[in-house]
Amino acid sequence: MYKNNIKKSLDEALSREEITQIKDEVIKTLKSSDLEKVISALVSKEIKGNKDLEKETLEITRNALTQLYKTLYTKHTFWSSQIK
Repeated sequence: MYKNNIKKSLDEALSREEITQIKDEVIKTLKSSDLEKVISALVSKEIKGNKDLEKETLEITRNALTQLYKTLYTKHTFWSSQIK
């Protein structure tokens, strides 16, 4: 419904040729490696600058590794024979 209203409004405001040109430009921009670099830089900047995110990531990683080691320890009889 909402998508159809937008499409109808665009069809009224723009010609088919203009819509095609806009689509082509958007596709070209999305496929561009420059866009990927810009997004990557923005994400990196946000991650490095956000101490709360770093703390949460560290906590999640710590918990995951702790659970892994606990599981490996409790199941060591199962997998240790495979190593020898």
